[in-house]
Amino acid sequence: MEPEETLYTADSEEKSFLEKTLHSFSVFSGLKALLVDDNGVTLVSTENQVPDGRFCKLIKADPEGHRKCCRSYARAGREAAKYGEPYVFRCHAGLINWAVPIKMGSRNCAIICGQVLMWEIEDYFLDEITMMVKDLNVDLGEVKLATLELNYLPCDKVQAVSELLFVVANQIMNEEGGVFSEQKSMTAYQAVLSDKMAANKKLETLFTFGNHGIRHGYLKDAERSLLAKIRSGDQAGAQKDLDAILVQILNRNGKSVCDVKGRIVELLVSLSQVAVDEGMNDADIQELNSGFYEELYHKETTEEICYWTKSIVDVYSEEMRKSRNKDNYQAARAAAEYIKRHFKEKISVTDIGKSVHLSGSYLSHIFSETFGRTLTEYLTDVRVEYAKKLLAKPELSISEIAYESGFEDVSYFSRVFKKAEGITPRDFKKKKISME
Repeated sequence: MEPEETLYTADSEEKSFLEKTLHSFSVFSGLKALLVDDNGVTLVSTENQVPDGRFCKLIKADPEGHRKCCRSYARAGREAAKYGEPYVFRCHAGLINWAVPIKMGSRNCAIICGQVLMWEIEDYFLDEITMMVKDLNVDLGEVKLATLELNYLPCDKVQAVSELLFVVANQIMNEEGGVFSEQKSMTAYQAVLSDKMAANKKLETLFTFGNHGIRHGYLKDAERSLLAKIRSGDQAGAQKDLDAILVQILNRNGKSVCDVKGRIVELLVSLSQVAVDEGMNDADIQELNSGFYEELYHKETTEEICYWTKSIVDVYSEEMRKSRNKDNYQAARAAAEYIKRHFKEKISVTDIGKSVHLSGSYLSHIFSETFGRTLTEYLTDVRVEYAKKLLAKPELSISEIAYESGFEDVSYFSRVFKKAEGITPRDFKKKKISME
């Protein structure tokens, strides 16, 4: 006989959570629940809480019956995944089950529950059941007697329980996507640091790099490099420097959680200072740090501390980026106001940049990001809008309007105006005057 369950290869914490969740559901509903893969093979079962009834044991005792059960589960799982909702089905042996789709990492799985009847048992139904299993190596008389022991669940309750199981499946996926994936990421990051620690120790042996003063100097250099890269927005470079810092901290402090925490606090102070220099609000920094220190206090292992530190550096980098974006927006707005005040004059991109204490090229970059137009385009738009107002005045010539709007060349004004409005300034003037 083929084994009903295969070993689930998830992390022990993940498997424990799955078993606990399905166990709670089974205790509450009185129904057996299985986590199966896309082949219908059972990965996690609540057999200990709600064992198979005699009917299912008889069917699964035959290898062919067991294979048919797997095929039923696999097909139901595919249908549930196709529609993204609970799928009620009748298995090969005639019992009512339901499947809810669930994705475990990259695996398409399903939770199967049921093995009930949705109608009262009558003689014709017993005959139908025996016809469905007659090809299996089972005692048909025993099957009929076992059918009488099956649970009866009316249609509305089947629907309600299947919807409840769908909620459970989504909770499992949320947990798997949160706690479990974070645990895996933390383990992977620790492996990276461990490899770098091993390489670092080799270098220390080769170059007699054990001198505390030299190592401390290297650590300070790495920290300065990290802070510089955070300032410049170089995330990849900052991560590389952070790895080097954490490796040195772990090498110097071993597994002393207290000492590692102390060194991380020093790093947080340095990050705070950079944040101040980058223009972040003091109150915002204090609020961030208050939460950070509380989180750090509850970290119990160096692995947790290192992974947490990585996330904190990311948070600081993002907050500083937002602060820079805010400053950029304010600079772009100030540049726009400067253009509105001085568009009649002969002004260049360099002049506009000087007005907000930035280089012309950098201001052009942030202005385009903010308004979706270059400085030159914005200046031209302001001049054209002003020219449109003047074109409504019959007493002004096209040349006068061009010069008054900041254009030094009438031909250039005509070309720019037609490109923007679709008609020449002269035609626009005629149309405007005739309308009035």
